[in-house]
Amino acid sequence: MSQATTATAVQTKIVEGRRELRFETLDDILDDAQAMATAGWTVLGNWSFGQACFHIAKTIEAGIDGMDYKAPFFIRLIVGLRKKKMLSKPFPAGFKPPRPISLRLETSDPVSDEDGVAMLEKAIHRFKNESKRSPSPVFGHLTDEEWIKLHCRHSELHFSFFKAKA
Repeated sequence: MSQATTATAVQTKIVEGRRELRFETLDDILDDAQAMATAGWTVLGNWSFGQACFHIAKTIEAGIDGMDYKAPFFIRLIVGLRKKKMLSKPFPAGFKPPRPISLRLETSDPVSDEDGVAMLEKAIHRFKNESKRSPSPVFGHLTDEEWIKLHCRHSELHFSFFKAKA
């Protein structure tokens, strides 16, 4: 059940009524995505559900394949000092990633729910079955456990903007 991206951008930092989520595993992410795609949803943010799944899938794949971007040193230093806390607490809404990251990991093109969930399933399967890992452009080198926490916190943020229809 796809919905088009809204014409006027929602200020995601101030959206009320978002779902409170806590994922512990990649399977938790996929289970929620499949349930939402089946149940239908109401969007509270700027992306369709398919676009959100696309973005999360591309982020998971970037952790395997790497990116051509590295955050400035002072950002990596600050994040490095706060990494444990950042990977355990919910990500704040309203953050705009640097353009090189958004160009690779986001799309303004329509993505059906089915295609988005299929991409997410494929990315999670790759992560679970391939040992290759690349450094995060912001966090640097991460263990598999840290990557999973990062993907869980990231997915919680994006999926919080979708509420199942009653």
